[in-house]
Amino acid sequence: MTAPFVVVNPPELGAPSGFAHGLIAPAGGRTLFVAGQIGTDTGTVRLKPDAMSSPSDADDFIVQFDRALGRVLIVVTAAGGQAEQIVRMTVYVTSTMTTRAVARAA
Repeated sequence: MTAPFVVVNPPELGAPSGFAHGLIAPAGGRTLFVAGQIGTDTGTVRLKPDAMSSPSDADDFIVQFDRALGRVLIVVTAAGGQAEQIVRMTVYVTSTMTTRAVARAA
C-alpha cells in the first residue's frame, strides 16, 4: 500500500474549504497537484464580481491572472519546489471578449 498524499495548504492563502491548495504524491517521485487558484488576494474575497464583463476590464483580468499565478507559486514554494519545475498548467478563461481585449492591448 502506498503512503497517502501530503496536503500543502500555505497559511498565506487562507484555509481552503472542501479542497487542498496542493498535494504531494507518495515516495518514488515527488508530484505536486495544485488546486485551481483564482485571482483573489486572501483566498476569500474576489477582486470584482463582474471583472470579466467588458474590454475595459482588461486591467482587472491581468491583475486577477497575475494573482492566480502568484497563488500557484506560493503552493509550489511551500512544497519545496520552484517555478522552473512546473510541468503543466491548465488555465480557464470565462470571457473571450476580455481575452481578446488583453491580446490587442499587448
